Formats: sequence, structure tokens, C-alpha cells
Amino acid sequence: MAAGGVSAGTSGDRGKVFLYDRRWEQSDIQERTVEVGAGTFEDFRRAVCQEFGISSEDEFIITTTNRIEITDTNFDKVEDGVTLYLLQSVSQSLVSATRERIDFLPHYDTLVKSGIYEYYASEGQNPLPFALAELIDNSLSATAHNKDIRNIQIRLQFDDSQGKSAVVIIDNGRGMTSKQLNNWAVYRLSKFTRRSDFESDHSGYIRPAPVPRSLNSDISYFGVGGKQAVFFVGQSARMISKPMESQDVHELILSKEDFEKKERNKESIYSGFIRNRKPADSSHITNDDERFLHNFIMEEKGKNSFTAVVITGVQPDHIQYLKNNFYHWTRQLAHIYHYYIHGPKGNELKSDKDVGAFNNIDIEIYMFEKGKVPKIINLREIKDDMQTLYINTAAESFEFKAQVEEEGVVEGIIRYHPFLYDKETYPNDPCFQTRVKDDEEEEEEDCFIVEKGARGKRPIFECFWNGRLIPYTTIEDFDWCMPPKKRGLGPPECYNRISGTLFTNDKFEVSTNKLTFMNLELKLKDKSTIFTRIFNGQEQRMKIDREFALWVKECHEKFDKQIKFTGYKETINRPDYPSKRMQSPWATYTAIEWDGKIFKTGQMVKTMKTVPIFYGSIKRFLLYGDHESDVYATGGEVQIHVEPQELYDEMKSIPIIKLDKSIATSVVKKYIDDELARLPDRLSVTWPEGDELIADEAIPAGTPIGALRVEILNKKGEVMQKLPGTSSHGGSKKLLVELKIILHSPSGDKDIISHISQHGSKWPYWFKKMENIHKLGSYTLKLQVVLNESSANTYAGSLLPYKTIKFKIIEGKPVKFLVNILDPPFRVGVPFNIPLDVQDEFGHSTPAVTDIKPVLEASGLSLHYEDISKGTNYVIKGVTAKGFVNNCCGENFNLKVILPGLKEDTQTLRIRLLPGPPCKLKVKPESEILVFENGTAFPFQVEVLDEAANITVQPKLVVHCKCCKNVPAVEKTIKLLPSSHVAKLQIFSMEGQKATQIKHQDEIEWIAGDTMHNLIFQMYDEGDREIIITAALAAKIKVNWTPKINRDHLVQGLLPDVKVPTTIKDMRYCQVSFQDDHGSLESSFTIRPIPDEPRRLKCRLKGVNTVQMGEELQGEVELMVTDQYGNQIQTLTSSCINLLGISGDGLDKSSLKVTWQENTKTMNVKCIKFSPVHPGSKELCFAWREFSDYIRVILTSGTPAKLVLVDWPGLEEPVSFINGKELQKPLIIQLCDEWNNPSPEPNVRITLVKDSNLKIIPPNQSHKTDGNGRVNFGVFVISAPRGEHVLLFKASYNKSTLESPVLKLNILPDPEKPVLVNIKYDQDAIYMAGDFFPEFMVSIISEDDKIIRNLSPEHIYMKMWKGQSSGSRPPVSAATLNCNTTDKKGCFYFRNKIIPDHAGKYSIQFVFDKIVVLFSRQIVINVVPSKPLKMIPDPQPATPAVSNVQNIASRTLVENLCFRIVDKYLNDTGTDLNGKLIARIKSCIEENIEIPLFQGNVTTIEFPVNQGSAEISSLVLAENSPGKDSTEYVIEFDPVLLPVPRGPLESYSLPFMFYNDFEKQQQMAELTKEKDQLTQSITAYKSLFDTTNQLINELQCQAEEARAKEERLRNELKNHQITIPDKNKIQSIEAILKQKMSQRESIINQPRRSCTLRNYSKFNPDILGKIAHLAEIEDDEAARVISWHMASDLDCVVTTTTEAARRIFDETQGQQQVLPLDSIYTKTLPDWTRSLPHIRNGRSYFKPMGNPVFARDLMHFLKNEEQCKLVFAMLLGEAIILDDLDAANHYRREVVKVTYCPTLLTRDGDRIRSNGKFGGHQNKAPPMDKLRGMVFGAPLPKSYENICVQIELLQQYRLAAIKANDVKEELDLELGSLGTPEMRKKKHELDEQEKNLKLIEQKLGMTPNRGTDISFEDSTVDMTNTPIPTKRMRREGTKKTFSSEEWVSTPVNKQLIIQSSTSDPNGSLRKRKA
Repeated sequence: MAAGGVSAGTSGDRGKVFLYDRRWEQSDIQERTVEVGAGTFEDFRRAVCQEFGISSEDEFIITTTNRIEITDTNFDKVEDGVTLYLLQSVSQSLVSATRERIDFLPHYDTLVKSGIYEYYASEGQNPLPFALAELIDNSLSATAHNKDIRNIQIRLQFDDSQGKSAVVIIDNGRGMTSKQLNNWAVYRLSKFTRRSDFESDHSGYIRPAPVPRSLNSDISYFGVGGKQAVFFVGQSARMISKPMESQDVHELILSKEDFEKKERNKESIYSGFIRNRKPADSSHITNDDERFLHNFIMEEKGKNSFTAVVITGVQPDHIQYLKNNFYHWTRQLAHIYHYYIHGPKGNELKSDKDVGAFNNIDIEIYMFEKGKVPKIINLREIKDDMQTLYINTAAESFEFKAQVEEEGVVEGIIRYHPFLYDKETYPNDPCFQTRVKDDEEEEEEDCFIVEKGARGKRPIFECFWNGRLIPYTTIEDFDWCMPPKKRGLGPPECYNRISGTLFTNDKFEVSTNKLTFMNLELKLKDKSTIFTRIFNGQEQRMKIDREFALWVKECHEKFDKQIKFTGYKETINRPDYPSKRMQSPWATYTAIEWDGKIFKTGQMVKTMKTVPIFYGSIKRFLLYGDHESDVYATGGEVQIHVEPQELYDEMKSIPIIKLDKSIATSVVKKYIDDELARLPDRLSVTWPEGDELIADEAIPAGTPIGALRVEILNKKGEVMQKLPGTSSHGGSKKLLVELKIILHSPSGDKDIISHISQHGSKWPYWFKKMENIHKLGSYTLKLQVVLNESSANTYAGSLLPYKTIKFKIIEGKPVKFLVNILDPPFRVGVPFNIPLDVQDEFGHSTPAVTDIKPVLEASGLSLHYEDISKGTNYVIKGVTAKGFVNNCCGENFNLKVILPGLKEDTQTLRIRLLPGPPCKLKVKPESEILVFENGTAFPFQVEVLDEAANITVQPKLVVHCKCCKNVPAVEKTIKLLPSSHVAKLQIFSMEGQKATQIKHQDEIEWIAGDTMHNLIFQMYDEGDREIIITAALAAKIKVNWTPKINRDHLVQGLLPDVKVPTTIKDMRYCQVSFQDDHGSLESSFTIRPIPDEPRRLKCRLKGVNTVQMGEELQGEVELMVTDQYGNQIQTLTSSCINLLGISGDGLDKSSLKVTWQENTKTMNVKCIKFSPVHPGSKELCFAWREFSDYIRVILTSGTPAKLVLVDWPGLEEPVSFINGKELQKPLIIQLCDEWNNPSPEPNVRITLVKDSNLKIIPPNQSHKTDGNGRVNFGVFVISAPRGEHVLLFKASYNKSTLESPVLKLNILPDPEKPVLVNIKYDQDAIYMAGDFFPEFMVSIISEDDKIIRNLSPEHIYMKMWKGQSSGSRPPVSAATLNCNTTDKKGCFYFRNKIIPDHAGKYSIQFVFDKIVVLFSRQIVINVVPSKPLKMIPDPQPATPAVSNVQNIASRTLVENLCFRIVDKYLNDTGTDLNGKLIARIKSCIEENIEIPLFQGNVTTIEFPVNQGSAEISSLVLAENSPGKDSTEYVIEFDPVLLPVPRGPLESYSLPFMFYNDFEKQQQMAELTKEKDQLTQSITAYKSLFDTTNQLINELQCQAEEARAKEERLRNELKNHQITIPDKNKIQSIEAILKQKMSQRESIINQPRRSCTLRNYSKFNPDILGKIAHLAEIEDDEAARVISWHMASDLDCVVTTTTEAARRIFDETQGQQQVLPLDSIYTKTLPDWTRSLPHIRNGRSYFKPMGNPVFARDLMHFLKNEEQCKLVFAMLLGEAIILDDLDAANHYRREVVKVTYCPTLLTRDGDRIRSNGKFGGHQNKAPPMDKLRGMVFGAPLPKSYENICVQIELLQQYRLAAIKANDVKEELDLELGSLGTPEMRKKKHELDEQEKNLKLIEQKLGMTPNRGTDISFEDSTVDMTNTPIPTKRMRREGTKKTFSSEEWVSTPVNKQLIIQSSTSDPNGSLRKRKA
């Protein structure tokens, strides 16, 4: 079959073999052929010697290519076609390469199993990663037995400078011999079917032993995958391998090209050569496309074994995929081999990795591209492959095992991914997401639609075969892990939060390409398959469905956080909460989202499982913990108003879980409505005495409103006088009825009547009659139910019933009248009206009685009227007066008006009567016939009289009779004679001696713009007689074409010349007129202009005047030839276009088209186009003959071709920015054409492309261009890692992509952004209980690794708790300790903090909380006990009662007693102490000499002390021991220890009673036992009372301190004129605070002067900023002149160091001026505190004018005051500001007499230099607006600082008031608890027990109190006169007696005080301070 190996031989001729002589370098390198016959090995050796010419005596060996020596024993296995070597030894290296013939015909399985193979079916994915996985499988199998690192590399060679693209897979496995390499080439020769021979490593397949997850690396044995993979990836494969301990490298090439060539040449396709060579020999690589192999082969040096697969001819699509999707396919590979890389448990990121068998697999990917940094990744470093995400997002796991028939074993694990906060934690898999693209907007981020539920439609289980993923097989679920059809133990959605993984062994078949399982799901779902749960590594046979359901329920309850609390309001304390530890903090919220339902405040709800069931409305939701935003939790509480609130004015807090989610709102409302029916609902009103007031009735003023009877009814119609319900709900409150009458006036409502009535036992609610309402208007009678005590009209927030009756008061009957204003003038016979105001008795206007007839009287006049208008306005209409009026100016008369029947019926008024209107004419002369010549004047005298013959008009007025229509006409007869006056006028035009008449209204054509000369005229009378024109007649002649006329010419009959219009459209109308006293004449004619000779060329653009660069003008230019006045010449022909010339800037003349338009006699020019020039207005010149004209065309930019960043020059260099800060200026993108001209193209979407790790705010990254083709992205806030990043803008226009230049950003760290809490302390310190902590120095580090200064200590605090925390944050119960002090360097010190007095592990963490919250690393300390103090027994023994009888039990003092050494805090200590404990008996009575003896009649007994403890098994008295009967003795235990402690240890005394009588001893033993019980009880009671006493004492101190602080702040507020009322104090403070903050905000928002000069970004603290921003000036005039004076320096950037200045200089390329402070010579700078020059020795030697002041003293520095003073002292010097120039000159004149005078500036803007020069433009400041914003800004007004101080005081006072209130409530609570029955009962029990104890001690004969030794103060707690200790005394007391509670939070503190009070062994109790 194949060469390179030896197989079983046969007899007869066995063919030939091929040999290479490689003994020496000079040996023949050619291949030789030797026949192998049926002879022996010796015959074969002789044939070889003969062939190669070798002496038979020479020593050499013959080997196979695998270095197996051929000998007699194996010669019979040499087969035909094998290749052999002649070598000196087996280990000799090949001196040159050889070739080995091989055959690799496919195995018969190719046909047998062809039906089960499906080529790399993509299933929607690119199969290339799975092809690479096949090659990795081979490498894993090859490296399975490596003891060290198993290294597998995939190298992607895409650098064309090294040759063509290639994919190389290398491993350091065992390598392949030439035989194995040959087997690899045979298709479908699996490891099961490979023959076994003496060269093969496969002497029959042996299945690996079972390992966890079947990770046995046995995943390569089908003989298919490798070949398919290499030819799927590329066209050729070069296999290079060196087996273990071999000297040769074997190389085999398989290529598509070679196969095709052999097929064409009819050669054997499945045959070839294996090249055998020495390592690092690349001489055979001659193809330049594979030159990269030279370096690769050189790496073979020193390698023991390896295998490399070199794939060339890589498909172009594969190359692009591997390049563009590097992240994706490496992530897929990490997923496939996840458990081989990370071990059976997977990649658990949260746990430390143990060094194991699976941490030695390194699968590395290298990608080399030309000009780029190689991409290198180890699959172990990938943290986001799907299995890693599944493992690390899971909160719990459920492991199981499935046993399938035969040997099939499946291990499985199900992981639970909880719902946390606002989202599911189930990881997203891109392979199961649907991408959605928005057609309208292209976003940079991909958008996905996620299926309903966490997992969506994805199956639960992924399947692994021998530890390797089979990607296309997944299993949906099993019966036992499916969501239950009915309600299960857990919610259904929990089943969508599980993911699973199955691990199978190789008993399950997979496809040859390892993409799918063949029958896994069928076998697993077979009924015979047994599932068992694995718990703690052990199989548990139980119902797995039940176990799984319980597991899901537990996961849901433990890990899911599904209740979302939203709408955070505030954090509160709940002093009413039963558990004091849980009273604070509670966060309040307005809404929750629970199981898809939203509950909000105000929503009606019902409770369930509460007694009773509550109906109510939600007030708020409560969640325990320190939360300040939306948060998720598993539960909380809800506060509800019990409804109806009108009945139950109370609040209930219940767990959220007890809300009934299924109840309908309508049901709750119905229940509330039923309850509301019991409340007062309406009023019943009756009118027992009549005078009922009807709604909306109008009654006369003064009408009485009768008595009212009122009843209160509920909805059921029942009468009630009290509120319903129990006494606690208002049932005892009586109801009153309040009556009010309200007047509605324009100025507002006013109560005019108010009464309250109560319901008596014998009478209802009653109101008396009301008669005093007379003011007109709208009224409301209101009856309102109110409460008896408070007169409130509301109860529980609802308005009590009321009734309103609206009515009107109108005017009464008429009683009198007044005459209103009349309308003069009054004339004889002319009617006029008299308006009257008729009134009632209250003076209200009222309609008159209908039968009243007025009477009018006036002396000398006759009066009458026409009609009367009645109603509210009484008017006498049509009153006429007649009588004699002796003057045309009128005469006065008294007019009396009488209305009969009224109480006051007469009114008199005075009027002035004028003559009436004209009535007739009187004409003189009175003759009837008059004669006169036509046109002659004749006078008439006319008088106009009224109807009473009174002259109605003044004399000397012109009277026109035609105007007097009502006056009768007077007729006269007139005879008329012919006139001699002018009657006719004629006009003539003279041409030489010929006169041509121009008739009236003739039309004459004349050349436009010319003048008509020689016009004459003649006049004739009525008899056609020519009239001689005289000067008088000439004066009456006018023409309309000129205002100036030569009178002499008119006398001669000559008319003025006429100017013809210049435009043919303008016709001139000419008129000659004559007018005298006898009439007028006229003669007219019209002149029509005609064009003159051509004089001009006129152009007109038809259409748009805009043309785009490179495009043709859409319109055309029309040209016409005109005369000098613009009149078109109509005589031109088409030949005139030959004379037309056109020119213009950038005009493309090649495309012009000129045509002639006959109908319009014009020339048209089309196709106007421009070459690329600067856009704008372009002038085109058109020339015809000697005439020319111009038009302007707007040339716009061309089609958008690129994007340009506006105002961002120098983009070649990176622009520096501080991380998290805004850019210096906005990013404005301009569309430009290909010639860089701005293109005003609107609505082009421009998208920002950025680095993935660069974040910008706002995040919207695409905008459309405006009308100018611009997009203003605004000023971004940039956040990114330190270093260089790029921004790029892209746009799509006309299916082409436009790009902007790359904007490089150099991100600098933010020196003000805190990122780390740094701690320094003595790490070697020993923490002894009750001692002080070492000093902790804390600093906050910014992004630039420097300490942030100027931080407040209140934002930094220390947290401490017992034990160690698994998280990174302190627990809620951790104690908080504040900072002691700080320094200028930004360090905070925590000193003198007391160490807890209980030994053990504690954790300390420092927290920075300002804007962001930072946590330091957690410091775990071990608190050790303090020095040994005493030895105490454990447990405390009872008081023994013994006798000296024979019974040993009666003589036993103690049994099994253990003594241990403790410190003063009872911590076990002294483990290093050994020695003995000596027990001896002493008498309590000195004179008693009878001392009992121990057993053995000894006085002392010693017990060994080992490591601080001593064990006493028993201590017994001697039988018949001496001792006095019924006597108390004491056993003293004295420790004697080594090494000797620093102080002596206290001895321990145990009293006991001694008796001689056994029966008495038994009785006394019972009494002793009872005495011990009483002693214990008394100790506990007194401990409780003592602790309570101390707690109240401390609370009193705190209350006094809080009250004092509140009073101090209150007095400070009074100094600021702010008074806080005692009532509703907190609400008043908040109202005032809100008002003050509003005032502060309005002051901030007031317009004020500001500097518009952009400040320089402060990259680090060494940059102070530009000078213009360092100071502010309040005075506007001073700011103007100082800013102008320092104009050249305002833009200068000030730095503290020269290095920082140099950096700015380099960044701006020298454009920015800088000033480093460390380069200023400070000794010559002026003293800032120096006096003005006119002040000497504190006295002014002259009186200055103009208010002089140093200019620098007007500066207000914002910060860095010392540095700013240095800057302005240098730049501004000692410049002085005065009011005006006169004052400045006077000041300088006086100062220079004695000293130097500095520069003087005036508020008027003048400057006097230090040398005395002033005047001129250079010494005069311009107006403020001319400075263009380069001016110092104005500071906030002083009122702002005052308000800020007030706000600070108000906030402090508010906190102090709240604290005082809280402390007072707590103190009252504690004081109140003393008087409770429970405490009184305990006090009584204590007294009784003390009495009983005394009696028992008397019976026992014990010394009083000796046995108990209870050293307490009097337990009676009376705090009335307790003096308040100072804070220092209390602090010292805390340190001594309560040190460990410093770290216990206050709510927990009190509880621990009582619980931790324990007594010592001798009965003394250690006092604890609260």
C-alpha cells in the first residue's frame, strides 16, 4: 500500500525498493533502485553494496525513513516500493534531503459512509472557524501526552512582502513519522481502521480512561476532517512534521493544482513523495510566493517534535473574513474549546484559577499584515465567548447525569441567569439575534430584536463531544426542565432564564466533520434513560423534576430582583418601626413595576392575607437601605391611606407581597363608595316663616330673607349631627352649620353676614330673618357644615357638605329723579332730549312708573315734546323750544321739569337757546328783470332767517343759495349780449415758413429724447375775431409741460419747446390752457416717442442666476440693441449675431450657443458654463460692435465630494483634551466640492465614526446638513482611555461616500476627576482590643495619578464592620467614622479611633462620596486581646453547699470546671502562659480558725495551667474535714504563671457553705441553688436599669447640645433679619430656603459683564488660565479702562511652571503667549499693601480729587489669589484709577513734587503714562462695545454672598432642628418607657427578689451581699436633676467604658447595650455606656 514502512512479506519476488546513500556529504545524492528478491538480508545487503559500489567490509546500516534498522529479523517485512537509507548510525542526521514515494488511495469508508457526511453546512454562519477547528482537533490529539505546555498556534500570513497569503497551524505534539504522515493523507483512514505494523504508533485503538467532562483530547480519528479543512481553506497543503526523538523532518505536499495536472497527464493521482530532510533545511523552498517559509523552517532548530500544516492558495473570501472578523471567529474558537482551555469548571472569572492539567493548553492566534502591528491573542485571554458569558452571568447551577444504554454517559449542567435590576442577565448570542436596519437613519450601533423572555427561542442545551463543542446540535429541553403547564413552584418566566451544557463521551456518534450529533437527542429522550442529580459531587437518586422545580424556585427567590422601584423621592427614618435596627434608612419611591404591572401613588388597592383586609390608596413605597435612584429588589413595603379617608384617617404599612394584584379597581371603588355613604352628604333647607329665597331670584333692595331651618343628611337620607364612626375616627366631633352671605364685586368677594348655628337637643339648626341687604349686586347665601372644635370645613382632606343659593338685589320703587347731562347746543325749533335718572329710596336707578307724564315750563318760550322713553333710562324725547332770541349768540332760559306722582317731583335746569336753522331768504335789489353783458359781475344782498324770523347767521359771510335746500328760491330774468372775450385757442407747428395746425387731441410721433421747437398759438373771441395777445392775456395762458414760461414769447404767440420722453412706452400729453374771469379754454395733443439710432447693448438673464461649478446655467441670456435711452431697435436682422462677443472670469466658451429670435428681435445665449474657479458672483461681458453690457451670475460650489472640519487647522498633529471634558470648540462639518469650495447642500446625513473605546456625550452621532451645507455637532464631552484616538466624519451623497480628514485626539487624564482612594498607615501595627487605631492617611488620586487638593473632609469617611465582606462595598450595617483633620496637600487623617474591644477579624474601608462614590481597598485587621487581667471559670459555677460526710457527692465542691485567662474585655488571652492554679480555702470570718481541708487532708491543691487554661475535673473536701457548721467559706484560686505577666493576675474567689449534718446540707444546697438563681436575676435586672440610666443620660446630653446648636444658629439668622416661627418650624425653614435659593438663582441669571475670550483648557493644575479670566472688576468704567490698558496681556496664559508653559507653546506651535510664574523676579514687584503715593507715614500731604485707588485693589480674584496677585503686580504695577482727566492731572502734579508718579487711568477712559504723556488716540480707551468682549468680567453682587451665607445658615439650622427633634423624640420615648407597666413590673420584681435574697442569705448564715457582690448604683432612674456632663467628659467615658460600640451604628447600638451587659465571675457587672 504505502512506502516508508515495512509490512509482512511474501515468498517469491517482492519487487524493488528505493535507496539513498546519506552516510557522507560527498555521497551520491541520487536515488537508486534495488530489487528485493526471495533471498536473505545478506543477499539484499550485497546487492546494495554492488549498486552503490561499497565494499562489503564497510560498516553501514540500512534503515527505513522512520529510522528503523533493517536486519535479518524484520527483512521479510520489507515491501515493494519502500524507501530506505544508508547511514552510519540510526541517529545520524541526513546530510541532504530525500524523497519518499507514497500512495494514498482513499479508504473504502469513503463510499460506505459518504451518506452521513454533509459538507460544512453553514446554518447561517460562516463555516471557516469550524474548518480551523478540525485542524486544532488534530493538534489537541497530537499534544495529548505532553507533560509540559501544549502549544498550538494558528498563524495567518497576510503580509504580501513575505509571499502570498497562507494559514499555518503548528503544534508541539508528538509529530508524525513518514508512515503516519502517509496514513494522514489517506482519506477516511481513521484510527480504528489503520493497520498495525512495527512502524505505527497505533497498535490497535485504545479508548482513553474516563475523565471529567470527557476532556480526553481524543477528538481526531475519522481521517476526514483535516483533508477537508485544508482544501476548504485553500488550494494546497504542506505537511511538515518531526516525530519525537527523530533526527529527520518529513514533509508532504498535497495541492489541487498537482491533482489536476496528474489527471490531465493520465498519472496516478493518489501518489506522491514525502520529503525527508534535516531540521532548519529550507533549500528546497525556491518559489518566491512561499518565501515566508524560510523563517518558519528556521524555527525548527531545537524543537524535539512538532507538526505544521501550511495552507496556501487561501480563498480571497476567507482572507477578507479572517481579517475583518478577527474578533468574531476567535471568539467562536474559544467557545468550541472552552473546557479544554479552562478546565472542567470553565472560565470562572470570579475565582482564582488552580494550576491543573488544563492550564497548560495554549491556543494562540497570530495575524500578520503588511504595515500593521501583528494581532496576537491567546484563546485563554478571551473573556466574552458564550460559555464564559454563560458561566459568569449565572448565579447558581444544577448538575445532573444521564445514563444511556450501553456505555453512553452524559454529564449536564444547568445554570440560572437571574433577572437583575432592569434587565435579564441571560447573555445575548449574535447567532440567535435578528438584526434590524433603520432605513431612515444609519446608526453606528447594530440594533437587535430579542425574543420574548430571557432565552427567547434558543434551546437550553449546547452539546459537547469529548469536551469539544458540536456547534450545530442543540437540545431544546427535557420533560423535567420544561416550563410547567400549570402554575409551578416558580414563575414561568424563570424557566426562560436557564442555560445548559451537555458533555458526552464518544459512545455517541457525530458526523465526520464534527458539526452535528447523529442520534444524541433521541437517546436522551428515550424512556430508558435515567437522569440523576449530582449534588456536592455525589449522585442522588430522587425525582429530578421535583428537585429541579425546587431549585428554580430557590433561585428565583434568592437571586431575582424583579420588583423595580422607580421615582425616588427621599430617604426617611421610621421611628415607629418595631425593630430599632431597621428604623433607618428607608428610601421612598412613587411607583413600582411588579410582574408586568405598574403600581403608582394614588392607585386604589386592596390587601390580602391581612387582618383586617384594607382598602386604600397608595401613598408611597418603602425600601430598606441607602438608595437614591431606581433600584430592583425582591420586596419592600407600601404605605396606603386607608379608604375612605373621611372615615379612617390613618396610614398602614404592609409588605408589597400582600397587595392583591388580581383585584379590579372598580371593586375597590365600590367598597369605598359604600363606606362614604355614611358621611355627611347634603343639606336640607326649609323656610318656616316664609320669605323663601329662591335660587337665581332677583329681589328689590331691602326685601327681608325669612328664617332658615337646616338639617344635615347623609347619602341614605338620614339626619345627623355628629360624624360617624368610632371615637378615634372622629365620631365624637359635633357638626355645626355656618351661614354666610357673600357679595360678589369686581374688587373681590366680601362676607357681609356670617352666623354659626349648632344643633340642640330640642331644636334643629336655625337662622333668624335678615332685612338689611340693600346694596345692588350678585349675592350667594352659603350654608357650610363645619367641625365644632376647629370650625374646619374639611374632614380627612374632603370638603364637608354645603349649599349655596345665588340671588340678586335689584332697585326698588321710584321715589325721586335727577336730570342727567344734556347734549347742547340748543336751537330754536330743533328737537333735543332731556335724560332723567329715576331712583328708589336707596339712590339706585329704577324704571319709572308707566303712567307718569312730565311737565316742561320755561318763561318766554313755547315748549312741547314728542315722546317719552321709559325704563331704567327715562328720556323726554323731541323737546322743541320756540321764542324770540335777541342775539345770534343765543339767550339763557330756566327750564323746569316736573314728574307728577313722585315724592320729589321737580328739577330745574338752565339752558342757552340759539337761533334756529335757515328757513327763508330775503334778496335785494327787489326788481324782477336785470340786464348785463355776458361775463359781467352784478351784486346781490341776501339775509337768511329762521322760522321765528331770527337772523340765523353772522353778517359778512358768503352765502351760496344752492346749499340751502329747504329755503325757497328767488327768481330774476337776465338778458345776455355777445362777449368780446377769448372763446377759441389753436396751436401750430412751424417748419420753416410753413405752419401746420395741431388739432385738439392729435397724436404726433417724434424721436425719443428729442425736443419739439417752433410751436405757436392763436386766440379768437365768440365772433371768430382774432384777439391781439396782450401782456394781460399772456399772463392767463398756461402749459402743462413746463412751469416756467417766457411771457414775452407768449405775447409774440410762441409756445415753450416740448421735451419728448426718452422711453417709447411713455407718451407725453401736452395741454395749452387759457382762463380768465369769463371762462377757460384748452387745446391738447399727445407725443408718441420712436427709437433713435443704436447706442447700447442690453442684457437680461431669463431663469435662475445660479450655476453650479462644472454644470451649465439653466437659464439663458437675452440681448437686445437699444438707443441711448434703452428703446429696442426693431430694424436689426439675424446677421447681427456675428458681431457678438462674450467674455468672463472662468467662462468656458467652448459650450456657448448664440441664437437669433426674430419675433423679439433679440439674441439669446445658452449653455453658459464655468471652469473651476473660486465660487461667488461672476461678471459676464457681452459686446456688440462698440457697445457692451454685463450680467452677474452666482457661481456655487460643485457637487459635494468631501467633508471639511471648520476652524480646526493643523489636523496633522493630535489635539489634546482632558478626559471627560468638553472640546475647546464645536465640531462643524462643511460639505465641499472637489475643489474645496463649500457646498450648501442641505439634508445630507453626516455620521461620526469613532474608536470603539471612545465615548462622546451627547451620543447622537448623525445629523443632517443645514442650508449652508454645514452640520454643527456641538461641543462634545470626550471620555476615553489615555492616549491617541481618532474621530472621522462620513456622509453618503449620490451613492458615494464622503470622508473628512481624521481628527486625532490626544486624551489627557483629568486632574480633577477622582479615580482612586489611596491609604497609608502602619501595616505592621498590632491592633489591641480597646486601644487606638494607628493613624490612617487618606488621599484621593485623580486620573493623572496626583493627589486632588481642596476637598472637604465631609466627603471622606471610614467604614468599619466585623468580619470580612465578600463584595467590594461595605455592608449597610457598617459603622461610619469621620475624618479628624486635613492638610494643604490634600491628605485626610483619621486619628484616635478606638479599636473594638472584642477580639476577631474586622474590615475597614474608606469611602469618598462626592458626585462619584469611590471605595478603597478593604483592610482586614485582626484585633488581638489586651494584656491578661485575670482567670475566670467557664461556666460560672453555682455556690456549693457541702458537708464532711462519707458520701463523696456531698463533699464535692466543683466538678469539670475550666479556668481561662482573659483580658479586661473578657477576651481569651495568655495562650503563651503556663504554670499552675493553686486552690486554698479561707474563712470569711477572721476569728474562725476551723478551716476545712481538701481530700487527702491538704490545705492547697495545684492544677496545671497549659496555654492559658486550667482544667479541674473535681475538687472534693476531706471526709470528716474540720470546719464550723453552717459557715460560709471561700475557695481562692491563685494563678502562678511563667513567663510572669506584666501585671499580677487577679485571684478568683468561690464562696461555699459548710455543714456537718447531711440533711441540713441537702436543705441548704437547695437554698443555695435558689440564692444563685435570684442573684443571676437581680444582676440582669440591675444591668437593664443601669444601661437605661446611662442611655437616658447620653440622650439628655445630646438633646441639650442639639438645642444649644439650634439656638446659636437661630440667633445668627436673626442677625440676618430672618425669623423662624416656632410653629411648623421645618416647613417654614424649607419655604424660606426655597425663596432664598430662588433669589440666588435670579441673581446668577441676571445679565452682567462677561469676558467672551475663550479660556485655555486646564489640562493640569499647573495651568491657571488666561489673564482675562483670572480676575473680575465690579465697576464698569474701571473695567473698561483697565481691560483696554491690559489689552495686549489678556490673552496670555499663566502657568505655575516653565515646563507647562513650554508644553502650551509647543502645542500651539508658538501662537499662544504664555507667562510662567517661576520665571518672575518677585523682589522688584510692588508691595500689595503699599499706600497710595500721596499718603506718607499714614497721613495725606495733600487732598486729592477724583477718588484715587490702586487699579489692582479693584480686582476680585476667583481662586489662586496669591498667584494672581503676583501676575497683576507685575503687569498692572502701581497704576491708579481716578474719576476724570482733571483730577488725574492734579494728582500727578502734586505727587511728582515729592515722589515718582505711576501710570494714571481715569474712569472716563483717559490715560496719563508714568512719563507724563497723555492725549491722543493711543491714550484714550474706546467704548465698551469696541473691546469686543476682551474685558474683565463683573463679579456677582455682594447680595449674592449674603444670600449664600443665609442659605448655608438655613441649611445648618434645618439639620439642627431635625436632629434636635429626633433626639427629643428618642429621649421622650426612653423616658416614657420608664413609666410603662412592664418597667414598673420589673422594678417590683427586683424589689421582691432582693428581699427574698436577704431572707435566703439569713437562712444560709452568709455574710450579707458577700455571696452576690452586686456593686450597682441605685437602679431608680430619676433624670430630672441629672447634671449634663461636658462633651469631653462624655468622650472620655465613651473611650473607657464603651469603646467597642464606636463602630456600631446608632439603631443597633441601643439593642446591643442591653444584650451585651454581662457580669463577671465574681458577680460584678461591667458597665456599658450607651
